[in-house]
Amino acid sequence: MDDRLAFLWEAAASPEKTETIPDELPVQCSFAHRAPNAEGEVELQYWPARVGCGSPPEQLTVFILGNPGLLNYYLPFLHHLHALLPPTHAILSTSHIGHSPSLPAPPTPLDLPQQLEAKVELVSALRSTLDAWHIQAILGSGSDSSASDHDAGVGGAGASPPRLDLMGHSVGAWMLCEVMKRLPGDVGRGFMLFPTVGWISESWNGRTLWGPTWAKWFNVPASRHPIPTSVPTSAPISVYVRTVADNVSAHLPVASPSSAENFPHPIFHRPLRPLLPILSPLLRPILPLTFLPPTTLTLLRSPRTISACLALARSEMAHIREPDLAWFAAQAESPEVGVHGVWSGAHGDGWVGREGDLVRSQLGGQEGGRVRVVHGVPHAFCLTQEHSELVAEIIAHWINPSIPTPPSETSVEPPELAPVPM
Repeated sequence: MDDRLAFLWEAAASPEKTETIPDELPVQCSFAHRAPNAEGEVELQYWPARVGCGSPPEQLTVFILGNPGLLNYYLPFLHHLHALLPPTHAILSTSHIGHSPSLPAPPTPLDLPQQLEAKVELVSALRSTLDAWHIQAILGSGSDSSASDHDAGVGGAGASPPRLDLMGHSVGAWMLCEVMKRLPGDVGRGFMLFPTVGWISESWNGRTLWGPTWAKWFNVPASRHPIPTSVPTSAPISVYVRTVADNVSAHLPVASPSSAENFPHPIFHRPLRPLLPILSPLLRPILPLTFLPPTTLTLLRSPRTISACLALARSEMAHIREPDLAWFAAQAESPEVGVHGVWSGAHGDGWVGREGDLVRSQLGGQEGGRVRVVHGVPHAFCLTQEHSELVAEIIAHWINPSIPTPPSETSVEPPELAPVPM
């Protein structure tokens, strides 16, 4: 078994703690990538199975984050999903190399193909480790618990190998699809959340946030790639604030106790955004006085993390082009495997363009059972408790059909929303 994944069996519930205390989750861990041109340590969070001491989980769902890849944005979503799933299921969420302010970052930020190589390495290591762990359990390792494990349907002789599924948000959904293409025998199902799987540079946000404005801002001719690959560490704070503003505006909520409508919305809208180069030198000392969540403050204080986010975003625009519609059509052929997806309705997602309808059609539409279109839920669904729980319930039903699913016409109105602490 891969020692880099030792947290999997170290976190397995002991006989005295078959019900892990929710406050102790997730388990904070990391993975040291060694893939060529994709080396570096990445931050992980793990929700172990609640039963089956010493044995692998019946199913492990690996969640690939969007961009920026800060794990704590997704805690409410993954907490709720873990609570809904059977106690034999586990969840592992993975950030991207260079997207964790607390870990060392590569000297040069990784692009999308390099981040993909890292995800392929992680999933391959998980598959081989789960299989080895399963065989070890069958051969009688941990004999004191083998009988109870068999009764629980976990690990005992004759049990099926652990199932490995993937789940991804935004660009994480694109990575999910590419990993499934590269490792077709290692992954069962893929669950795409507001996926950016085609022509992202032609989406509304792709055109408005990464178009000619960048060429003017960085004095780069429009015919040359206008999107900055990185921001030099010697640049003034105004550069960092300006670049992160456009890149992650959809992820940054404002929550004021005196606000009549206490729900998140982008804080860098016009007319404020053009003033940021003037105002931004004042932002660093006043950040502690804002109502921004800790995760966002951590990002804004880390220039190298911002640089990594920008490098990945630029690479997304260059590499996420025409979707593989034939591959998506093939994913709908077997009920036991393949891809499912959640989209925002009524053009509510500025990062998804015409490919949304095309991919949904290939998957059989909402009538086929693999597609859900939710209204009133934005791309950055993870910023409110209501949206997080709604999406978690949809995924939980796909994983285990005995779990009730929200109505097909589910809609969440903005006044009902409340920001979640992160």
